[in-house]
Formats: sequence, C-alpha cells, structure tokens
Amino acid sequence: MKILRNLLLLLIPFFSISTSFSQSIGTKEFYTKNWRYCDSSVAVYYSITELESEDAGVVSTFHKDGIIKSQVSYSCISKKTKNGISQNFGKEGKILSQFTYLEGKKNGAFFYYFDTGEINIQGKYAADSLQDSLCSYYKNGASRRKDFYTSGKLKYGKCFTASGLDTAYFTYEMDAEFPDGTQGLMRWIQTNMQYPQDAIEDNIQGRVYVSFVVDKKGVVSDIQIERGVASILDKEVIRLIGQMPDWKPGELDGFKVSSKMRLPINFTLN
Repeated sequence: MKILRNLLLLLIPFFSISTSFSQSIGTKEFYTKNWRYCDSSVAVYYSITELESEDAGVVSTFHKDGIIKSQVSYSCISKKTKNGISQNFGKEGKILSQFTYLEGKKNGAFFYYFDTGEINIQGKYAADSLQDSLCSYYKNGASRRKDFYTSGKLKYGKCFTASGLDTAYFTYEMDAEFPDGTQGLMRWIQTNMQYPQDAIEDNIQGRVYVSFVVDKKGVVSDIQIERGVASILDKEVIRLIGQMPDWKPGELDGFKVSSKMRLPINFTLN
C-alpha cells in the first residue's frame, strides 16, 4: 500500500517477518481471531504446514469449521517468502483470488473470481509490478476494463459500461488511507501510544511489527503481531491498533475492498 510504503521509508526498510513453524510434516497450529497462538478449544482459525524440504512447503489455513481460507507455497516458511501459487478462498470455500510468486515477489498471472466462479479480473505481474494487459469483466461476461502496463506504469486504459459503451476511466487500485494520510497516522500513533510502565522500569524497548485488515467499511480488524519484542509491548500494540479510527477503505476496480496493512511501531526510551 502506498501510504504504508511511504511511512516505512520514513522509519526503516520493511522486511519479511519471521514466524516460528514446527519442522514436521502436517504440523497443525491454532489461532485466535487476531492470529495469536491458542488452544484448539478457543481457536477461530487453524493452519496445517506441509514441508517439502527443511523450510519450504505449503501452509493451508482454515476456519474452525474446516472450510479452507488460504493456501500458500513458500520457499522459506520462517521468513514468509512466498514462491509459487498463493490462493485465497471465501467463507464457503470458493476461490476468490490466485497469485503467482517468485521468491517473495508477485511474478506471473493473477486472477480474481466472482463468487459464481467466473473470472472477475485477470492480469500479470513482473517483479511486483503490473505488466502487459489487465482486464476485468462484469458478471455477464462483458468487458469492464482494458489496461496496458509497462513495469507498473499505465500506458493506456479504457473502461466500459455493462452494455459495452465507453465510460469515464477510473483508477484500477486505490490504497486504504488513514484520515489525514501518512502524517496523520504518525501523529495519531505518537499521541495515543502508551508506553507500559513495567516496560519502562525494565528498560524494554524495540520495534514491533503488526499487520491488520482494513475492511470494506474502513474498520480495522484481524490485528496480528508478526514480529514482537516482549509480551507487554505486543499487547500495547494490539490495544493501540484496536483503538484506531476508521480508515478510508481501499478500492479495486471501482469497488471497496478489504486491505491488509503492515506497520512497524517503535518503543524507544530516552
């Protein structure tokens, strides 16, 4: 997301986050709604890791009722380096999207699907940049958009009505945005973060990496610590992000969509 890329440039270069996985085939782990490890009795999600080598393989996540949520191939699971096919599914287990990765970067064809199974959007990435043609469709199969990209830059594009007539062009992808933009986000964090007193007394400091989802209404949910420092700081980050005001939701092909965001939160003692 552009807003967060800009923020991260101001803070530090963002890098892949490490997560601990057990090194056994078919490892099963359970999570809360915020993707914290938990006991199976209170789990909302669970994952199954199938290793193909020491740290490469496929991680499948499921809702507690067993319906698949995602399936991702990794070349390095501990660093979350995607490599190969990555798929996301709806609540009924129907495929929503499919991307191809090469060592952590989108590289190759991608697809979004209607809930009826037909292709909604199709295009191609090369090293994380849109490349060549990008097309989207109405549910009746008529063309909605025809764009052409070179190295992520739009060269030309046209949008159409459901009846096939030309219509005003609109941007393919709009990032979710915090009120008042990047500067507003930084000010809000500085104002609302509460450094735990116990952490101050124990001289605990560091940088916590957190991810969360901004849903179609702009509401923040699914808060996950991707790399923590200490439990006391991790809990403060979860509290902080959970108190955020609504964002302006992201858009994809003219429709509001949920967006996964990532932030580094710094705790520094003078």
